[in-house]
Amino acid sequence: MFSAGLNLASIVVSGNERLPITSRIAFARGLAALRRREKVAREIAHDLREERGESGAGFAIEAEAHRRAERIDAAVAAANEAARRSPESGTVQRIAGMVSLASGDFSTAAQRLAIATRRRPRDAAVHHALARALLMSGGDALPHAARAVELSPGQASYVKLLGSVLRRSADTERALELLDRSLRSPSASRAVVESMVSAFLDTDRQDDAIALIRKRVSPEDQPRLLAKAFLNLRRYEEAVTHADRAIEIDPRNPWNHYLRSNALQGMGNLSAALASLQDARARGDDSRFERRERHLSGLMRTLTGDWIPTVPGIPETLQPAAPDRVLHLLERTLPHRQSGYTVRSMYTVTAQRDAGLDPIVVTRLGFPKIDGVHEYEPLETVGGVPHYRLELPDIVNYAELPKDEYLERYAAEAAKVVQRVRPAMLQPASSYFNAMVGLALKRRFNIPMVYEVRGFQEDSWASRRDDALGTEFYEGRLRAETLCMQGADRIVTLAEVMKEEIAGRGIDPDRIWIIPNAVDVEHFTPRARNDALARDLGLPGDRTVLGYISSLSGYEGVDTLLRGIAVLLQRGVAVSGLVVGDGPELEPLRRLAGELGITEHVRITGRVPHDQILEYYSLIDVFVVPRKNLRVCRLVTPLKPFEAMAMQRALLVSNVTALEEIAAPGERGLSFVAEDPESLAAQAEVFVRDPELRNQMGAAARDWVTRERTWTRNAERYRDLYENLLSERGLRLSAPRSPVSPSEVSG
Repeated sequence: MFSAGLNLASIVVSGNERLPITSRIAFARGLAALRRREKVAREIAHDLREERGESGAGFAIEAEAHRRAERIDAAVAAANEAARRSPESGTVQRIAGMVSLASGDFSTAAQRLAIATRRRPRDAAVHHALARALLMSGGDALPHAARAVELSPGQASYVKLLGSVLRRSADTERALELLDRSLRSPSASRAVVESMVSAFLDTDRQDDAIALIRKRVSPEDQPRLLAKAFLNLRRYEEAVTHADRAIEIDPRNPWNHYLRSNALQGMGNLSAALASLQDARARGDDSRFERRERHLSGLMRTLTGDWIPTVPGIPETLQPAAPDRVLHLLERTLPHRQSGYTVRSMYTVTAQRDAGLDPIVVTRLGFPKIDGVHEYEPLETVGGVPHYRLELPDIVNYAELPKDEYLERYAAEAAKVVQRVRPAMLQPASSYFNAMVGLALKRRFNIPMVYEVRGFQEDSWASRRDDALGTEFYEGRLRAETLCMQGADRIVTLAEVMKEEIAGRGIDPDRIWIIPNAVDVEHFTPRARNDALARDLGLPGDRTVLGYISSLSGYEGVDTLLRGIAVLLQRGVAVSGLVVGDGPELEPLRRLAGELGITEHVRITGRVPHDQILEYYSLIDVFVVPRKNLRVCRLVTPLKPFEAMAMQRALLVSNVTALEEIAAPGERGLSFVAEDPESLAAQAEVFVRDPELRNQMGAAARDWVTRERTWTRNAERYRDLYENLLSERGLRLSAPRSPVSPSEVSG
């Protein structure tokens, strides 16, 4: 068959047999999919351009060939030309739309695919692609996602996308109706049924969905399907129970053991997960089992507490290019990712630059491609600071690399930057991935290392589970982080409570420096209420607004804020609520507001453009940080309260140690008992009844952050730290000076 395909390619390209244009387009797309036949596809594209003149068909095939080969820039250029030349061709617009989708230009993709659906109304794949584009660009994806399923009900990916669309629309009644219809359909494949389950079980109607499975699915298929369902819900203990039952029914089926392994890994029981995976391999020869085993073994290797990657070559002492040069190893950075982590990173390195230091940044291997960004340069200048992006030409999906191999290759690529820029100090920031690479570079080049511990990720993981403490995964992460702390010459952390935690792991307190989160007080300044925005949101001026702006994760405790607002409204207190942010709890919080009957007085906006955040802050009278009483919340200080304090907003926080360290209850804010809506309501009412107290504490908060919590002040702290560290090697920082230009470290 393969030989016949090559012969047909030869006939088509030579022109000895005239095939219709549509046949050659379809054939060329098939060749492009084979990657190694991409040259033949381009030759067909050339022939079509010659034959059709102004037609975009040839450019469309060329775009498809480039897209399949993951040359996105070239694909976009060809697709734009194709779309311009054939604006009403369904085939051309479909291909051009798929290229736009691959490049992340979802609005353009939606426009082009809309044309394609009008020309090809019964093409399920086009409706599916348009639904994806609309979902990503904020449009109405439901009609096209539903149409794709109607046209091709056996396609699992179409069903799964429809489930995602329904879930985002919170239309759980329709979701359950569709689930029931799929389960009753005699033609529904197992893949379709499992996709339906995966799509709908994380709604607020989980029990109803599971009841439908028990009712409609045969007894012998139920355990495996329920195991997969509970695995999708991260209800791992239940997943293990049903996987065990599936194994009892069919012990020879390797996928039952594979499911059990995945559930055990989710619980943090890594050795048991590995044993189940080996059981799966013993019962079935599937490459996925082998890959999974290699990944799990690689992860376990990084968690032993005595392993770090190695950098090829003989250890040497690398002479620094300048005593002020510090190489930061970071997870992610602006402009490709917006988060509290990246904001701190940007302000830190730019403040260091302004203080006469010479910061350079290396981001983790594969960033920003691992976040879906394909247009970037290997060396970018961001905020006047050089940022090196590390990548491997032979890797498309970095998740395919086992963790130990990933770290080995990360260290090898970072070593090339070290040899190029010759820093005086290394400064990895959380997590232990960066710190392990930092330790490898320290050993290879004898460069002192500062580990900036911004959080305790083992506790972030544990916050999602009741019984995570003490599990193999938790203890392994703890060992890995502690190993990195022990190997660092100095440690930076964010608060006194975090310093105490680190010292409790046996680290000399004199090696631990506190350089807290901070705020740009020239950007975040008090401002008048934006009345136009308040009217748009339906927030009347005669009500005190209790607000929250940050990510919507479970441990943030925003549900406590909503319940507290409900208590106040029941008491007749004139308050409104404003919640700004995105995350896994967005839809559950919207549903909770409905259940509490407070939607008239609460606005949950989702994500808003970053350049509009100040306007949303202007609407808030009392900024609430309602974090739960979890270990991670007791230890780690967030960034957002400092922004609110700089804008002179009164602060109301839960009484966890990290937050009370910021608010100093009675001085810069008030606190309430964590996870207690009644306590939150009582303290909020104090602010509602006493506007003067709000103003006093808001002013005190701004005065404090202006004195103690600015990035400029942090840069001074970093200089003191680096002076202390370098003095051990007989070196001194230069006097504060203008930083070098990026070109001086890129040549």
